[in-house]
Amino acid sequence: MVKLTFYGGVREIGGNKILLEDDSGKIFLDFGYPYSKYRIFYEEYLKPRPGAGLLDLVVMGLLPQLEGIYRTDLDTENLWQQFRRAEHYRKLEDIDGVLLTHAHLDHSGHISFLREAIPVYATATTAFIAKAVQDSGKSAFDQQVCYFTPRMEECLQGWKQGAYVASSSGDRQRRFCVSDKLELSEEAEKFWGKTTRRKKLDSQPLEDIGKCGFNLRCLPVDHSIPGACSWGIETSSGWVIYSGDLRLHGRHGKLTESMTKEAAQLHPRALILEGTNVDKEANVSEQEVYENAFKAIDDARGLVIADFPPRDVNRLLTFLQIARDTKRKLTILPRDAYLLKTMRLLESGIPDIAQ
Repeated sequence: MVKLTFYGGVREIGGNKILLEDDSGKIFLDFGYPYSKYRIFYEEYLKPRPGAGLLDLVVMGLLPQLEGIYRTDLDTENLWQQFRRAEHYRKLEDIDGVLLTHAHLDHSGHISFLREAIPVYATATTAFIAKAVQDSGKSAFDQQVCYFTPRMEECLQGWKQGAYVASSSGDRQRRFCVSDKLELSEEAEKFWGKTTRRKKLDSQPLEDIGKCGFNLRCLPVDHSIPGACSWGIETSSGWVIYSGDLRLHGRHGKLTESMTKEAAQLHPRALILEGTNVDKEANVSEQEVYENAFKAIDDARGLVIADFPPRDVNRLLTFLQIARDTKRKLTILPRDAYLLKTMRLLESGIPDIAQ
């Protein structure tokens, strides 16, 4: 009989961590960064201590008390002794993987702490975006989704306790299994196999989702970031559909409509549906954003500054089109340019910002 345990994502935005267990195995549905919980303890210049390994995160309830799923370079025997009598503690082994719906950190960020042997199942676009975001960011130890820097415990003479310090041996890439593995171009293969950082990368080739112990269906949906999908998982009790983040008012709303039809044909036993904006009766479409922003910018004189959420690729493309239509030049951050360049490796329809 299938069992679902929600370790995050309930009555909060993001932070999704859902464990599905069945006769076929155990698999997580997303493993996200819980922003709202972090804000209780931390702020911009106050972060979890990398030198403490998993300690701060587990003590403060930012990571579930699940011994056996986390990286061994951050996990020690002494850590779990204090939690083994706790109500929600559990020893969990033999995880088949994480079904990642998209590359936003509130759904992917805490993959950073999982054992490297646990594969991540995603679309190729999600895998490439996750790597591009990490390549061009600060790569804090709690945001190392695609590859991570191993740490080792070091205790200097006179110290009361050791600290986990970054190893100089190089970064290790996680196993990514993609639903749409195509013949990658030489440039795409090169991108996946190296980083922009000086450290050496122990890279892992992209694999196919067919290696998963579960029968899976990857169902593309529309979201503010490309590559988003819902997942269908066949269990002994029937199909379970996990929506991830989705919308109908974006550039590719028909993908979401197609997903609902395909999911219905599976006659699912359970539907796990994102509900952040479920009470809204209507949304502003991306076309309306274009029309309103175009009018404001076309009427303006001099510099125009536009602000929108990071990694909202569709909004970035909207303003790129407006800049071209109003004969302006769009100036963007280097990390946004790197992200668009990365996406062009897989999607030829992404505009070349150099032109």
